[in-house]
Amino acid sequence: MIAFDALTRRPRPKPVLRAEELRERCVDGQDLTATDRRIVGRLDLSGVHIRHALRFVNCDFEDRIDLSDARAGELIEWHGGRIAGIVADRFQSRASVTVSDVDVRGTISLRWAHLQGDLRLTNSSLQVPEGVALQASDLRLEGSLFLDGDGRSGRPDAGVRARGEVRLASAYVGGSIDCRRGTFVNPSACTINGYEMTVEADLLCCDGFRANGEVYLERATVNRFRADGGTFRSGANGYALRCDALRARSGVFLDRGFAAFGKVRLVGADITGQLSCTHGRFSNPGDEALEAWRLHAEEVYLDHAFRAEGAVRLDGAHLTRQLNCTNGMFFNEKGYALDADGMQCDGSVFLDRGFNAKGEVRLVGARINTELNCTAGRFDNPGGRALNADGLDTPGSVFLNSESEHEFHALGEVRLARATVGRQLMLSGATLVNGQTRTLDLTGLVGHGDVLLDHGFHSSGPVQIRGARIDRDLTFSGARLDGGVDAQGVRIGGTLTWEVSERSRGEVNLSFATVETLQDTLINWPEKQLALAGFSCRAPAETGLDVEQWITWLGRTKAHYSDAYHQLGQAYQRNGNEAAAKQIAIARQRDLRKPGRGDLGRPARVWNWLLDVTTRFGYELHRPLILLLVMAVIGSFVFLFAARAGLMVAEDPQRPWFQPFVYSVQLLVPGVDLRLTSRWLPDTDLAWGKAVMVYIWLAVVIGWLASGALIAGIGRFFRQGS
Repeated sequence: MIAFDALTRRPRPKPVLRAEELRERCVDGQDLTATDRRIVGRLDLSGVHIRHALRFVNCDFEDRIDLSDARAGELIEWHGGRIAGIVADRFQSRASVTVSDVDVRGTISLRWAHLQGDLRLTNSSLQVPEGVALQASDLRLEGSLFLDGDGRSGRPDAGVRARGEVRLASAYVGGSIDCRRGTFVNPSACTINGYEMTVEADLLCCDGFRANGEVYLERATVNRFRADGGTFRSGANGYALRCDALRARSGVFLDRGFAAFGKVRLVGADITGQLSCTHGRFSNPGDEALEAWRLHAEEVYLDHAFRAEGAVRLDGAHLTRQLNCTNGMFFNEKGYALDADGMQCDGSVFLDRGFNAKGEVRLVGARINTELNCTAGRFDNPGGRALNADGLDTPGSVFLNSESEHEFHALGEVRLARATVGRQLMLSGATLVNGQTRTLDLTGLVGHGDVLLDHGFHSSGPVQIRGARIDRDLTFSGARLDGGVDAQGVRIGGTLTWEVSERSRGEVNLSFATVETLQDTLINWPEKQLALAGFSCRAPAETGLDVEQWITWLGRTKAHYSDAYHQLGQAYQRNGNEAAAKQIAIARQRDLRKPGRGDLGRPARVWNWLLDVTTRFGYELHRPLILLLVMAVIGSFVFLFAARAGLMVAEDPQRPWFQPFVYSVQLLVPGVDLRLTSRWLPDTDLAWGKAVMVYIWLAVVIGWLASGALIAGIGRFFRQGS
């Protein structure tokens, strides 16, 4: 309390007390209380054994106080007033030391000191601009360190006000460090330097804590670090809070109003419990806002109004329970919004229900033991990769789906190339927008469950599923595919369901794909934009499509794919349906002669047609035989009529007996000479004789054609069989 003159209302001058006199009183063996005094000179208590309590109330020390190598057995307290500084290196005390509500204009030095009680600097002002305000390196404090505000002074700026560095490097604190409501300013360097310090209880930088300059806690060990409600502003080096290799036994809490303006680092930190950043703000635009690669923790919460302006890095982190980013906001439009490459999470990862990222979200090579849940999340990275999870490995499910009125939305490419998903990959109702370029890349995916792109799934660009292996179903029910699907080489152990809401506007490529069954309405396949080279369905009879529907489907492809017909026919053969296999094989040959389908020239198309109508490409060899038999019977009647009408003339008097049926057969079978056709000819001088000659030539031509078709059909039959 300051005494005022009753008349002038000016502060009364404090009585002067010489430092030498005060020293004598301090060592005389009795408790000392000094009130409202001005101490002139240096109070030198170095090396002194102080056996009693010292209490200084509202006293002004014009010079430094020296407690170097001193020992104290009772409380030493300064309350109010001013101090030019305290040197207490190697000081030892069995009790507490208090410097509260004091204006300290020099360094308080406690290097290598050992205090068995508390060190309390509550509400004090430590003013050493760009210097060291509190030097407590290698301090051993059995109690707690209070750099706080008790809230009882009534001042709006109540709390410790330190201008300069608070240095606690390698210090040991057996209790807690309480910096609540404290203000620490040192823009050019560290505000608090806790390198390798150990705090057995909690480090409290919360409830109105403010730091303008780096808070440096590298390799520190604490029970719990609380910074909820604290404000951290970076200094010249760009770091607001640096906790590399921090060890926390009961969690780190940068939440509930925590705000950092500058980089926050927890690289290699080892946290037993949780890292909670719920409702925290991390602002460092254009750079890393939160760096926590190689972090070890049980749980990480970046959720419920968490906001990062800059990259959040968790690459190589190991979480034993979960990463929860529900309703978190990650903004770094020109880089990575969230980087969790190589992260191992023994539980689940939640990027869901209000999660909003502007910039790339990376989970490349991550291992997630339960599930990746991005339900109703929003991922925006126009022209780039919105979600990149190449090589992701999870024995559980991946949810990229919409939920009721809240949709999963990705502006940019979503990648799960070479990922392994143990259960479902669900994109039901998801909206993927990336212009006309690829929106979804599942190349090389290994899915042991279903892959669901259904119930309103919408893709503005191509969906790529090349070389994927899906053990169960691939479903497009109710999907809208504006850019088509590239599923070359996909292997589906269950059903491929193609019941899209409208016809795909891009190419659908199922070349060399293998499916067990196909469920299809045959309505919305793209016309002439379907590629089926090497396509195989192992159980076509179980698809619900009959053979004619299969043939219609194969006829919609952009080109003729002979192997697709062949694979389908073989599948029917394996199931014992030879008739269906024959229909497929015949349709395959017919498709070749359609304009724009096969590469047959005009003569080849004519020959293809001839084989079709005669032998059905070798599958109905009886057809030309029946034709020849019919022609032989007709010919026998023609030649019987000609013989009785005298139209047949023998050229050799030693002619054999004329036999109409044998004569007709000889004409129809090339290479057979029964000595009738060369010796009996119609009389062409007669009108009917000319008609018989025309029939002979017609029979010869038909015989040659039918015989050639039969031979070709037999050869084709054996080739196809082999």
